[in-house]
Amino acid sequence: MKGGGTPYRKGVRAERKTLAYLESLGLQAYRTAGSHGAFDIIGLRQGMLLLIQVKTGQRHATRAQKTALANVPGPVSTMRYIFNWPAYAREPIREHIPYHQETEDCFPLYPSNV
Repeated sequence: MKGGGTPYRKGVRAERKTLAYLESLGLQAYRTAGSHGAFDIIGLRQGMLLLIQVKTGQRHATRAQKTALANVPGPVSTMRYIFNWPAYAREPIREHIPYHQETEDCFPLYPSNV
C-alpha cells in the first residue's frame, strides 16, 4: 500500500503521534476512538482542556469541521485546535480555533454554586 496504508490507519497513527506529543509536553491525553465527533483527542493539564482534531499530510480541515469544533461547548479554559501532521514532521502544525458562542454559553470550570 502506497503512502503507509489506508486513510483510517494513517489517521490512527497521527492520533497516536499526537498523544505522544502532548504527553511529552506534560499533558494527560486521551484518544476518542470511534466517536466520529468534532474532535479526536482530549488533552488535560492544570484546569485547561484541549479539544483537538487531527489531520495528516496535505489534508486540511473543512469549514464545516472547523465550525463543528468551534461550537463544542466546554469550560471557559477550553482551547480548540487542529493539528496537521505533514509527512515526516516531528511536530504538528497547530491551528487555534476560537469558540464561536458567547461567553455566557460556556460553563465555568469551577462553578460558584457548588
